[in-house]
Amino acid sequence: MRVKAKKLPIKVVAPAVTQAMMSHYKYHKPDDINFGTCYYWAYVANQFCGGKLALVWEYGGHAFLKIRNRYFDSTVPKGAKSINGLPFFKYAVAERVEKEIEILLPEKFKQKWKRGGAFGWSDSDVEEIVSIVKKNLEPANNAE
Repeated sequence: MRVKAKKLPIKVVAPAVTQAMMSHYKYHKPDDINFGTCYYWAYVANQFCGGKLALVWEYGGHAFLKIRNRYFDSTVPKGAKSINGLPFFKYAVAERVEKEIEILLPEKFKQKWKRGGAFGWSDSDVEEIVSIVKKNLEPANNAE
């Protein structure tokens, strides 16, 4: 699913995606997203703001966005300068994680996660999250 809208800044998109996912899955805190649905967070955020979809299978598997030289996930909406700035990789050796990062286009990302992700892939979940994010972002989309 591709979102047809102008690209928005990650500082606007990240909290909106996190809020949408917390609502959809009834999560209590942003970190809950990183234990099974981080791939949806990265995929949906990418649809609204671009950036590179990044995936690391080591260390339990984590999906996130890389924009310029910063790393973003549900717990770090302002981005981290180092991969260790993402709590998921807090205790990992940064150089080793950097070597494991795969940058994928959205369709490849989706296919790869279908094969090896924690809970597979559900287009209907993505569509629902996108719908909630669009609603959350309406004021940002209309402000020009």
